[in-house]
Amino acid sequence: MHRVGTGTAKKVMAIDIRIPKLGMEMTEATLAGWLVADGTSVAQDQPLYELETDKVSTEVTAPIAGLLRQIGEVGHVYPVGEVIARLE
Repeated sequence: MHRVGTGTAKKVMAIDIRIPKLGMEMTEATLAGWLVADGTSVAQDQPLYELETDKVSTEVTAPIAGLLRQIGEVGHVYPVGEVIARLE
C-alpha cells in the first residue's frame, strides 16, 4: 500500500493486530468470528472481529485503515498479545 504525499509515494508499514487485554486477569480469549472478509479494505474504527472470554463478548475495531490479512482461525483460543491479523 502506498500513500501519496507531496508528489512522492511513501510505503506504509503493516501493523499487527493482536489479542487485546480486556481485563486485569485476562490471559486468553477465543476468536469468535471475523466481521469482515480476508483481503477487505477497512476503515479506522471499523469492527474487525468478535472476541469472547469467560466474562465478556466484544467487537474489536481497526486501529488504522488498511487491507485486512487474517491469520487467526475462528474458534481458536489465543493468549493475550498473539498476532491474529495484519493491516497493510
